[in-house]
Amino acid sequence: MNIQSAGNEQVNTFTLVVSSETTRQLPRVKDSQFLNLFAKRRFYVTCCAKRNKLDSTLINPWYFTGFTDAEGCFLISIRKNNNLKIGWNVALRFKISLHVKDKTLLEHIKNYLGVGRLYKHGPQSIEFCVLNPKDLSIVISHFDNYPLHSKKRADYELFKQALFLILNKEHLTEQGLRKILGIKASLNLGLPESLQTAFPEIAPIERPSFCFKEEIKDPYWLAGFTEGDGSFGVKISKSSSVKTGRSVYLQFDLVQHNRDELLLKNILDYFNCGSVYKHSSDNARVFKVTKFSDITEKIIQFFHKYPLLGEKSKDFKDFCQVAELMKTKAHLSEQGLNQIIKIKGGYDYKKKI
Repeated sequence: MNIQSAGNEQVNTFTLVVSSETTRQLPRVKDSQFLNLFAKRRFYVTCCAKRNKLDSTLINPWYFTGFTDAEGCFLISIRKNNNLKIGWNVALRFKISLHVKDKTLLEHIKNYLGVGRLYKHGPQSIEFCVLNPKDLSIVISHFDNYPLHSKKRADYELFKQALFLILNKEHLTEQGLRKILGIKASLNLGLPESLQTAFPEIAPIERPSFCFKEEIKDPYWLAGFTEGDGSFGVKISKSSSVKTGRSVYLQFDLVQHNRDELLLKNILDYFNCGSVYKHSSDNARVFKVTKFSDITEKIIQFFHKYPLLGEKSKDFKDFCQVAELMKTKAHLSEQGLNQIIKIKGGYDYKKKI
């Protein structure tokens, strides 16, 4: 069985139920322990097939990876528990937190993986979480086959090491607990003060070195990444060079921590337009496209072909409306400018709620 990204093809999905009799057909899994685990349970793999129209509910595997590069989080929790022999409880969690408006997108992700749950997280936020170690092994299988491109890959590799220890019950031993503490010390913000006090001798393990030097190969990764970290802007500024006194331009951008500057340059190469700038925040970089012909011929055409699936698709729709008005020079008239201001007003309002 050969499972591939849909690439440039429009796709549909079907569900393949995999049991112990068919695990030998699975895509290669790096750790035999995970493969043995899969043989004990049924799970679901979403595969791609050609069709005439794009199914808007489809979560392409690479789309999910790109979205995780932007919004996903790999967490290790270690808490005191005197009811356990070792005295500490270890729990792993993969999560994606979004505004409640994007609940449908998280439901699609949940259905794609076949594991995890949605939780209300505050008045306007919702989380998709995978907690069960056996379910997390399915998450691991996905990212082994559709790897993360950003520096988040290092967090994933550390998380995977911790899951491997838990699946082998090593977290129930003193030695295994200390290994996981060393992993957690290298993950995200490191050990909290309470764990540093309880385990002052624990040192962070060496953080995996990862730098994505390859070109962006799958467009669905870029669509998913944009769903999380992209922005479609309509800018209006004062200008004495136009009759209305205000100029209009469109802007597409992606902002990342400066450690992922190379990834932004790879995205620039993929689109063959735009520039990478130092952000107003010293520790961030931004990929930005403002040239109108690049916006209409490259950016808009790309996202028509590889659609956004969440609430950001509404921002993109407004962005396209303004682009159409600008093509006809409507933005140079008071009537057209007012129409754009109305679109932009709804656009800005939707971003605030």
